[in-house]
Amino acid sequence: MSQISRRRFCQFAGTTLATLGLSQLNPIPKAERYGKVLAQSTRRKLALLVGINQYPFLPLRGCITDVEMQRHLLIYRFGFNPKDIYIIRDRQATRQDILAAFEEHLIKQAKPGDVAVFHYSGHRSQVRDPYPIMTDSWVDGNNLNGTVPVDSTLPPGYPKVGGAVRDIMGHTLFLLMSAIKTENFTAVIDSCFSGSATRPEFKERVRDGGPKLEISP
Repeated sequence: MSQISRRRFCQFAGTTLATLGLSQLNPIPKAERYGKVLAQSTRRKLALLVGINQYPFLPLRGCITDVEMQRHLLIYRFGFNPKDIYIIRDRQATRQDILAAFEEHLIKQAKPGDVAVFHYSGHRSQVRDPYPIMTDSWVDGNNLNGTVPVDSTLPPGYPKVGGAVRDIMGHTLFLLMSAIKTENFTAVIDSCFSGSATRPEFKERVRDGGPKLEISP
């Protein structure tokens, strides 16, 4: 897939990939719902966009571009005020800064009836979740999940030995999402959660992980 065609694909995906309840078999109804939710007239529309290219390991290309395209989409197609779009890029995207921005920009500010969007574009890993929300789904039935902020590194000696990492688990994201006071909420998670293959055109968005890794207390 060429870089231009991938950009066009990501632009289309930005209007279709609502990861909460996305149907793999028939995404068109979800795309229509996504557009209707974002386009409606409300008191306020808030967005938190996170993109990370500059990892100390396996740097990526395109994540910052994805975030900028999402920003333009929200402003010029769905009427978001630029002042209500908070962007975290590269080395700013630490675990603490992402969690703080989610709480301060989305949880504390979104009111019932508002529109809220969270977009993450970057690496994803697999980290053991001691208290999984779901145990019988293909997504996290193996109790492994984790989204990688820029300051998450593998423990010394990995993979021979395990240890704690600073990933943000999918479990944590669901808890944060559930705290937002509006039902008009959409999350877009643009990252891999498994696999280790690569293509010549671009790197797969996944970092090594597995059951030996656990979340820092």
